[in-house]
Amino acid sequence: QLPAFSYRERMKAGLTGLAQIEGRYNTSPEDKLMLDLMYIESFSIWLDVKLIFRTLTVFFKNDSTAGFEVAAGA
Repeated sequence: QLPAFSYRERMKAGLTGLAQIEGRYNTSPEDKLMLDLMYIESFSIWLDVKLIFRTLTVFFKNDSTAGFEVAAGA
């Protein structure tokens, strides 16, 4: 359903990514795809190291399973 998804499939699966850290359970598939594409475009070993450390912080945050807040009137 999402045309850019085929581009996402070119990247080998890894341990973590922006969608896993920044996304929530109720993040839309389109937003998760956008985060994955942002990760692919800025891929580097240094980014992976930073994301691994950020992944560890997600375990300790109370709001890590909560969704994005919707602004009033949106």
